[in-house]
Amino acid sequence: MDCLPPVHKTVCSAVENPHKWYVSSYGKLKGIKEMKREILKRGPITCTVHKSMALINYEEGIIRDSDSNSSDSSNKALNHEVSVVGWNLDSNGEEYWIIRNSWGTYWGDYGFANVAFGSLGIEESCSWGAVEERNIRRYI
Repeated sequence: MDCLPPVHKTVCSAVENPHKWYVSSYGKLKGIKEMKREILKRGPITCTVHKSMALINYEEGIIRDSDSNSSDSSNKALNHEVSVVGWNLDSNGEEYWIIRNSWGTYWGDYGFANVAFGSLGIEESCSWGAVEERNIRRYI
């Protein structure tokens, strides 16, 4: 559907020439260097993380493994996917990932959170995809 909100009502109609997105190639990666390189090259990547209480209850700040129940990340199951959209430095010069979660804008900072490098197992299992747009024409 293609909906335009005019002043007093919403008008919707079928999209005449929809754009479709395809993944032309994809792969796995892990580690800080590979993650940064891929984000700079093609944009966001997806990574599997440990869904800790710190992640579930996130509202602001930076999630660190010390915020979780166990500080031993080797005992944490990687059981949730997030998009890693970039990274930044805190006021102490420590780096953290900027992630987007799938839980909607009500969660975290409008759907985003900050995760310290090395926390939640975030660097262990990531994927990238090269996306290609195709314009599809309908013939009736």
